[in-house]
Amino acid sequence: MKIEIKNVKHYHGMSQETNAFDATLYIEGQKIGRCSNQGFGGPNDVDNWSHPLVTKAQDFLKKQIVKSEFGDMNDDLDFHIGRLVGEDMRNKEIKKILRRVSYLKDGKIYQLPAKVKPTEGNLEQVKKAAWWKGEYLMLSGMTFDNAKSALEKVSAI
Repeated sequence: MKIEIKNVKHYHGMSQETNAFDATLYIEGQKIGRCSNQGFGGPNDVDNWSHPLVTKAQDFLKKQIVKSEFGDMNDDLDFHIGRLVGEDMRNKEIKKILRRVSYLKDGKIYQLPAKVKPTEGNLEQVKKAAWWKGEYLMLSGMTFDNAKSALEKVSAI
């Protein structure tokens, strides 16, 4: 079952116990309505909980087992939306990282000043610099998926 959120707006300053956000929920390609969280620790709000596709999604997700810090548990739409919001936040952060010359060193992200753009020529110059070591991993110039995979391997994002 395809469950998506689009038009996600994060409100970092409002996030206290949960991520404050506002988004549009789609199930099986159909727009269901707005979903949001005010960031005070409560569940996510969905404008149209009574929509038949929401019920179908809930039934589908109840049969899914997800791993969490609390152990294996049955999924539900609230948890699923929370994971989608978290993934959206990580993806936006990765895109932000890739807009600058960025590399991994000892599992940490390092970036050159913003004025040094991640052009092919600049990346080659960085790799030829005296301070550059072969064990560093240049994130700039990677595809989004490869950079995301590299960052997840070292839990840098």
